[in-house]
Amino acid sequence: MLPATAVSAVAKMMDDCCAIMLLHMAKRDLCEADPDVTAFADLMDTESLQGPHWLMSYELRVRDWVKPTSGTDHISRDSFFAFLREKGVRFYDSGAVEALTGRPDEEEEIPY
Repeated sequence: MLPATAVSAVAKMMDDCCAIMLLHMAKRDLCEADPDVTAFADLMDTESLQGPHWLMSYELRVRDWVKPTSGTDHISRDSFFAFLREKGVRFYDSGAVEALTGRPDEEEEIPY
């Protein structure tokens, strides 16, 4: 269980890989507190898909872990990332969690 102080610290890091793992942990109820996703939600726009946080912008939205502040689906407005989503492309293997925890992840299989 990730302590609330660690949840807060990781959420403030704005590191793509750490943010993805943090939100996955929160989804699996492995955090003592819900992470503040305000800063992540601000990256749910087409500009972020072209910047240094493209991975976070794509993964957190395609997995529906963070809703965009604008209320629009920014991925569908970018032909490249829309294609990736359509093909089921993910850059984070949530299924690998089973190897670490001994419990399978609840997410459905991604068809290829």
